[in-house]
Amino acid sequence: MNAAIVLAAGRSLRFGEKNKLLALVAGVPMAARTARTLANLPVEQKLAVVSDDRVADLLTAAGFAIVGNRAPEAGLGASLALGRAALGGAGRVLICLADMPFASEGHLRRLLEMPPDYPIVASSSAAGYRGPPLLVRRETLMAARLTGDAGLRELLAGAELVETAADELRDIDRPADLASG
Repeated sequence: MNAAIVLAAGRSLRFGEKNKLLALVAGVPMAARTARTLANLPVEQKLAVVSDDRVADLLTAAGFAIVGNRAPEAGLGASLALGRAALGGAGRVLICLADMPFASEGHLRRLLEMPPDYPIVASSSAAGYRGPPLLVRRETLMAARLTGDAGLRELLAGAELVETAADELRDIDRPADLASG
């Protein structure tokens, strides 16, 4: 069984006053677009770690169970630890960032199609990117030290890589990032 965790609890500090996950990407709120990409994938459990009730509403409507993060300043690793604690019996976990709305369903499928004995499979691009979305075996995720932002880097260290176009792996940090795509 596969699970998906969407990390959607950032503070959007560089985006301005508005929560960036509510910004429209091709007419759809960013968080909802990320959720839609996961809709047809073979994942039996869908979790979203969120810090904003409006984002929680969007992701609940998309079929995600919500894990609240009332301390988003603790970092990405802390959010992932919250998601990890809510996992059911999944053997592998697809970890996606809600602010990466351009990752395609095809790319996520290629991650899920990697051999199940790989502990970690990460995304990469010819431009040198190496990171999420990533697929992690449950036991690897459970053993990871997840605090601050350090936990994700630790997971990426020994990852197998699945390459895709750099545009698919863009994250949105500032309003200008939406205009550049």
